[in-house]
Amino acid sequence: MNFVRSPWPSAFLLVLCHWVSPATAAAACHPAVILTGDRPLVREIAQILAARGIAHDSEPGCSPARGEVRLLAEAIQVRYEDPWRRANERRVLAVDTAATLIESWAHADFEEATAERSEDGELAERAQSVIETPDTVTRDRGVQTSPPRPGGNAGPFGVALGPVFSVASDRSLWAGLGATGCGELGPLCAGVALRGALDTRSSGASSELRGSRSEAEALLRAGMPLRAGRITVSPGLGAGVGWLRTSAQAPSDGADTMSEADAETEDALGATTEVTRDSVGLRVAADVVCSFRFASAFALELSSGVGVAPFANVATIRKSGAALGGEPLGQLKFGLALRYGGP
Repeated sequence: MNFVRSPWPSAFLLVLCHWVSPATAAAACHPAVILTGDRPLVREIAQILAARGIAHDSEPGCSPARGEVRLLAEAIQVRYEDPWRRANERRVLAVDTAATLIESWAHADFEEATAERSEDGELAERAQSVIETPDTVTRDRGVQTSPPRPGGNAGPFGVALGPVFSVASDRSLWAGLGATGCGELGPLCAGVALRGALDTRSSGASSELRGSRSEAEALLRAGMPLRAGRITVSPGLGAGVGWLRTSAQAPSDGADTMSEADAETEDALGATTEVTRDSVGLRVAADVVCSFRFASAFALELSSGVGVAPFANVATIRKSGAALGGEPLGQLKFGLALRYGGP
């Protein structure tokens, strides 16, 4: 058989062309990165990259890199995957820095592809340093986490402050102020939740017994932030300690009970004595916090949840001739807050 006219040489050439080294194909390719993520951020970074010679798509037969950019509380998260599916992640502070980071990675990959010379296709050793403000990081192979932040590995920290309202199990209505603070701890946001409130005396035990109540609580809280663009939903659990002060007027003559009309009369004559009772106990809570980030560092939060005092004394207490309202066993809470920072 004539080997020259045989179909085998042609088949051999086709297989050889199919397995040709990426370095050979790279000669006709140009640096390209396909960007995804937050659309406004993608458009802005893509424009910067295009002006610097980094295309948004590659030529036929060329393998582009892929990048993802997300706007976080105080930073821009950049994830880059090269044509060999190796990934890098960084957090930077400015759009231009993010574009420079992607550009440096894309050029390094392009240079690496064109530098492939060995028969077994081993990659040439590469080193590329990227200066980032305020940290300096060195690119390496494999998935990398963001540079360490001051204060440990907790990550971004955020605080929130705003009014809180609740309806208690004894039908009383409460209003006050709440504050929270948490930092990233792995997939969680762990921190503290503080709350102070007054019984409005519009209904419930304080209204019926003509008394007043105030409370404060401090909880350790852990939430699981679930993000979708600018919206974050964070279900969480908390536990801590709570303090409740109950006050009422007692008749100065030592009578066990006093009508509201008598109390008003004796108040006018200065013939009553204020009696108070303080109690401290365990508090547990479960809530859901929904936030909308309207600026790079600020978000509006809405929260709802349930708080329980498992060892509360719910019975009316007689002390020094005064009737003191019991402790609410549970409260249905609502809140509105302005958050600064992450997560």
